[in-house]
Amino acid sequence: MTFEKGSNLIRRIFNKTYFVFSELRCKCGCETFEGDPEFLKKLLLFRVIYDTPFTPRSVYRCRNHKDYSINHAGFAVDVPYQRNNSVQRFKIVQSALKAGFTRIGISGDFVHLDCNPMHNGSLLQEVLWLYPKSD
Repeated sequence: MTFEKGSNLIRRIFNKTYFVFSELRCKCGCETFEGDPEFLKKLLLFRVIYDTPFTPRSVYRCRNHKDYSINHAGFAVDVPYQRNNSVQRFKIVQSALKAGFTRIGISGDFVHLDCNPMHNGSLLQEVLWLYPKSD
């Protein structure tokens, strides 16, 4: 199975299984999506392992998006969970590791999963971080 940017195969897989393609697109109004093929494979595998429905946050942001970040240039997703639910948070992190994600950030109500090979100009990959508390 191959994943190509913008391919109909991606649309069919995501629409017929776990995600609606519109959930993956940029929300600035352009509605583009250019997901990295390796990221999409990991995201789909994560969803199979996690086995819990969720609406992904911040999957792709184009360069014109007001909150553009290289994190969200087709290499990352924020997985929401019930605020401060440590059991659900553990299940997300465990599933992400099994799916091959090596960059994981934990917040009070989402877990950031990232597989960007060149984050901030470095190749630092096996990292886990906590976001500052926010109310």
